[in-house]
Amino acid sequence: MAALIGAQNVNIRKKGVYRPNFVYKTLTDKELRAKYRFGKVGLQFITDQLEERLRRPTGKGCAMDPAEQVCIALRYYATGAFFDVVGDTMGRDKATVCRVVKHVTEGLVEMKDRFIRWPTRMDTRRNIMAGFAEVAGIPNVIGAIDGSHVEITKPGLTEERPFIYRKGRASINVMAVCDNKDVG
Repeated sequence: MAALIGAQNVNIRKKGVYRPNFVYKTLTDKELRAKYRFGKVGLQFITDQLEERLRRPTGKGCAMDPAEQVCIALRYYATGAFFDVVGDTMGRDKATVCRVVKHVTEGLVEMKDRFIRWPTRMDTRRNIMAGFAEVAGIPNVIGAIDGSHVEITKPGLTEERPFIYRKGRASINVMAVCDNKDVG
């Protein structure tokens, strides 16, 4: 009799749950910048650059949209929150967020050489040096670097000290390099 009762539960299936397509275009630029640190144009540009890499063929027809993947990764970068916190706000599982952040990050790293360059030609260097001399009166400069602490939510690790800076708040140190056109 017990074998018959156990056999009845074998073929019970859960009803499928389908999420609507993620559409960031319904949010205003102000809302997008608050959540992802990019506006519509920036999000669309990043998505276009990564779309081929992030699109996943599936026979189930429910693969995650590349735009949603980009937004999940940007939300993680922007907040510094745990994967499960980002997942809760985006309606995804912690493991999914982890995988998405990994794939988007790898895609961005692969593209870095298209967007990050140091001037190699002498005429380009001379133009930049002349520009810095004109803008700031500093001769023989081809780049300016600056850093800033960007506050983050405390990571909640047992060892938080690396994230705490001199003012006692949690942050990550961000650096940027620019040429004479970005100064001012």
